[in-house]
Amino acid sequence: MPQEKIALDNFGLGTLSAKATSQNILYKPFEASPHQLGIIASANLKKGEELTLKTQKNQKIAFTITEKKPLSGEKSYRYSLACNDTSTDIEEIVVFSGCQKKMEILTKEKIQATRFITDPKVHCEVNTFGSKAYFDLNTINISRSGMLLVATKRSMAPFHKNTLVEINLSDKGSCLDKQVKCIGKVIRCYQEKDAKKVKEKFFGIDIIEFDKGSETVWQDAIEALASMSLQAKPLLSA
Repeated sequence: MPQEKIALDNFGLGTLSAKATSQNILYKPFEASPHQLGIIASANLKKGEELTLKTQKNQKIAFTITEKKPLSGEKSYRYSLACNDTSTDIEEIVVFSGCQKKMEILTKEKIQATRFITDPKVHCEVNTFGSKAYFDLNTINISRSGMLLVATKRSMAPFHKNTLVEINLSDKGSCLDKQVKCIGKVIRCYQEKDAKKVKEKFFGIDIIEFDKGSETVWQDAIEALASMSLQAKPLLSA
């Protein structure tokens, strides 16, 4: 069955154009962080090319393409754009434009918080909410609002979609300054399809609530990873 064609709608975020040619670019935003914007566009743009976003309030924001990834089965690309002015908060622009709310109403989708690869991985002890039996998992990537976890080879994590979980993230050898505790909800789970690989199980988690003091530690870690990504390659969602 052919994939459904992606509708390129900016949902009121603003007009995007190539700086060199002033040509407007049809696009759809899919993720945002304070200094980055992820978009899907049909235009075949080059890494390093500069773009300009003109918001509904006529604010002009300059970006540079830092990453490009073709979409499978689509004549479109995913781009990661770095804001040239780090004093501009892209997440605030997205919220105040009404773009996020309009997208949710029309498509039931959300603009994701940008995810950052954790290297080294952060070790987690995860248990079903209210249970004392925990399972060992590691982070693959994290964002302001969630994380992707993988069960270790010896861990038989039994979590399913919509499971509420308690997560205890270690600060040992990780990007966290202190231990972080939070409650999350499993929004997706899947296993490797490659028969030659050990079938590790992956869990996408939305963070619902942090323990006292943990949110500050988490957001500080995200800020540090975001700053590092401006000097390297940011993660494009799979």
